[in-house]
Formats: sequence, structure tokens, C-alpha cells
Amino acid sequence: MSFLFPLIAIVAGILAASSVVIKKLPDASDVIDKIKPYEGFIGAAALAMALFSLFSIKHILRQNVFDIGISFVSIGACIVMGFLLGYPVLQDLFIDDLGEEAKTRSEEIYERLTPYKVTSGLVAIGTGLYLLIL
Repeated sequence: MSFLFPLIAIVAGILAASSVVIKKLPDASDVIDKIKPYEGFIGAAALAMALFSLFSIKHILRQNVFDIGISFVSIGACIVMGFLLGYPVLQDLFIDDLGEEAKTRSEEIYERLTPYKVTSGLVAIGTGLYLLIL
């Protein structure tokens, strides 16, 4: 994996799980408040990087089995989290142009995935740190 994907996974994970992060590290609220306005763009970038990593799978398969599993878990968490964080940006760019059916379908998916926002954020932080060290 590239150096950029784990960094985006960690930053997007911090934004997605900001309530948990602020409970554990109260000093982090200043940093989170500074990057909160860019949440949609960071989420869209996490989604794009995860999809790119998923489709360029050749470099992932050269690792050992444990690292392949961590990579796929990180990609999955970034897809869910990137969609949830980047939903406003994605809606402005793509979904509004597709029509009413696509808009209602994307809202249904958004509502179903919302409970997993914090969980995917925590998973992305953990796997992002592992991939960054790897």
C-alpha cells in the first residue's frame, strides 16, 4: 500500500470516531475542530483511495496472509467511512445528477450504514496505523 492510504484512513477514522477520540484524548478536540470543515472531502478521498486500492489488488497479494487480511479490512472500513463522511460531497457531485431513484437509494444506504460510522472509524485508525508501520 502506498504511504497516503494509511494516512487518509487514520485522519478519516479520527473524524468518524471523533466522539470516542475526544473522550479518550480531550486535547484532540482542537485538532478535530480544525479539520472538521474538510470532513466531506476527506471522506470522499478515503472512499476514492479505498476503491483504487481494491481495484489495484496486485500489490496487496504480494504480502503475507495476515497483512492481506488487514489490508482488506482497512479497505472495507474506508469504503464505509468514506461514503458516510463524504456523502454531502458525493451527493453534490454525482447523486443529484442521477435522478430521484438514485437519490432515495443512496439515502437508504446512508441510513443503514450510519450506525457503523464509529466502528469503521476505529477499525480504520487501527488498521491505518498498522499499515503505516508496515
